[in-house]
Amino acid sequence: MMFRAQGRCALISAAAVSAVAVCILLGGTARGAESAPTAAPPSFAGSPAADGALSRQAVESLMQEMAARGASFSPERLSSLGPAGLKAVLDCVFPETAPIEEDEPDDAMIAGLLEEMRDDQYQTREAATERLLKLGPAARKTALRLAQQSDAEVSWRAIRVLRAWDDQRRDDMTRYSAALAACFAQINDPPRLEILADRTRRVLELGAPSGGKANIMRDMVRTLYAAKDDRWLDRLAPVFKKAANRADQVLIQWLSQAMAREAGRSDMNRAVAAGEIAAARGGSSAEPPAAVFVPRLLIAALQSDQTPVQLVALQAVPTKPDGPNVSALREQLDAMFAGTNDTVKLRAARPLIVAFGHAGAYDYLLEQAAQRENAARRQEALSMMAQLGPNRGPLPPKAAAVLPELLKQQELGHARVMAAGILGSHTGKAVLDALIPALADNYQPLAQEAERRLMQYPDKGELLKALEQAAKENQRLKDAAGRIGEQIRSSEAQP
Repeated sequence: MMFRAQGRCALISAAAVSAVAVCILLGGTARGAESAPTAAPPSFAGSPAADGALSRQAVESLMQEMAARGASFSPERLSSLGPAGLKAVLDCVFPETAPIEEDEPDDAMIAGLLEEMRDDQYQTREAATERLLKLGPAARKTALRLAQQSDAEVSWRAIRVLRAWDDQRRDDMTRYSAALAACFAQINDPPRLEILADRTRRVLELGAPSGGKANIMRDMVRTLYAAKDDRWLDRLAPVFKKAANRADQVLIQWLSQAMAREAGRSDMNRAVAAGEIAAARGGSSAEPPAAVFVPRLLIAALQSDQTPVQLVALQAVPTKPDGPNVSALREQLDAMFAGTNDTVKLRAARPLIVAFGHAGAYDYLLEQAAQRENAARRQEALSMMAQLGPNRGPLPPKAAAVLPELLKQQELGHARVMAAGILGSHTGKAVLDALIPALADNYQPLAQEAERRLMQYPDKGELLKALEQAAKENQRLKDAAGRIGEQIRSSEAQP
């Protein structure tokens, strides 16, 4: 029965009714998890129906156990049900995309529902109400018509059905996210990857989900990326043309997170191995970044005609791209850098530099840092250069001409501090000649940044000589140079 005292409504067979109504979410609200039983449900053996669909009891038990057990839910429970089980679960979690198997009821069906809801027998009225509920959104117009009936019993029941549907749409499914994350992590077979990809596309074409649904979909994208097979992620490309409510940007953010997660996991494994080797050799454990698979979907996002999508995609380009799409990635980045959109060109410079060593892109950032017409672009160019990380090599000639000059321009304010930070990531005489005089600058943030960067300078002997020479030539530098020199000697004297 639908309206029991505990507030749960029945789950139904997809073979008999609209799949949209497969799950009215154990009460239609986030409280479903609180009332879900903690005991293990019956075995699923024999639960699939004769036509391959899952029985009502199997789906209900599965969803209850997911909500109750969360991250401790066994992924084998869902895996044992195969593609049909995954479809049934996704129909419950994303009912707005479940297939609608029923058409709008005809006049005869409406008349029958109306008659049964007026019946003297409670069981008959209840059965008619559940029939209407099971028809799903295809019967919304019918429910609205019944809700306007003068008969209070009929109107009340139709309104409750409408509210149940609305609760279903609003439910963010948080109670299932932990269990589903564990389940998705085990999926690597083509039939279920295809189901995940198609459902992800259909949801995103309606708009970006929120709350628990967003977390569930993020894990679906993560699973599709982990397969390292363009067949599945390519199915999401239509999102860039049909998506609403920033869903295209959200998709690329999820893809970026999946790629970063993979890179982080690889880097951690490599760092542990490198650390063990280095410890045995008594050397450094520094390792180059891990190679990261670049899917065609990322290139499709870079080719979007929506600038916000392109900008998010540019942030997702890894430091060390890998796979069969690297050449296509380079071609697309080159095209963006050669384009007329100044914002896109500026953002494309960073991945071109870090992933492909594009000297022209670095020079372009320097040009933007040196120009005076647009302070915001200068700030962004400096910020991007700072994000490139320590180089520890000598300053390129163009950088040696631009960055020290920025330190001298009093009106630039914080941009001078950023320039000092970039200088400090390099080594050589040009770096020391620029940073040491900044120790005596009246702008304290710059003086402090210069001191911090000098303390990190790798060649302490070269630094001490430069400080001593500067102190002789400029009395204003004497105190600061002496303080830094004393700190360096003190740290070197410690065992």
